[in-house]
Amino acid sequence: MGWSKRGTGKSYNSMNGYATLIGYFTRKIVDYATRNRKCKACDISSAREDHDCRLNFAGSAKAMEADAAVELVLQSEILRGVGLGVGVLIDDEDSSTMSSIYKKDPDVAIFKLADKNNQSEILGENFMN
Repeated sequence: MGWSKRGTGKSYNSMNGYATLIGYFTRKIVDYATRNRKCKACDISSAREDHDCRLNFAGSAKAMEADAAVELVLQSEILRGVGLGVGVLIDDEDSSTMSSIYKKDPDVAIFKLADKNNQSEILGENFMN
C-alpha cells in the first residue's frame, strides 16, 4: 500500500492511497485497488453522474490499507476469473490488515510474512533504543 502523503506516526491524513497485489512467480502486478477520500468535481457541486468520480472511501488514511487488502485478497475478479486465491500475504507488522480479512472471511487460509524492509525498520528502532 502506498499513499500520496506519508504518515508521520501521529498523522495519517492522505486523501488517497493505492494497493497492489503482486504475483510471486511473475513479480508483476496482478490486481490493484485505489482508495480516494476526496473528489474535486464533487467538491464544486457536480453531480456524481456528470463525471468519472473516484470517491470510494470515507475512513481514515490508515484504514485504507486494510480496506484495500480485503478487496484484493477476498474479492479480486481477476483471481476469481482464473480460479486462484491468495495463499501468502507479505505485509507490514500492522495487524489491522489481517484482522479485517479474517473479519470478512473467518475461514480464509492465508500465511502472513513480514515485509523485509519494514522488518529492518523495526529491528533498527529496537537496537537504537
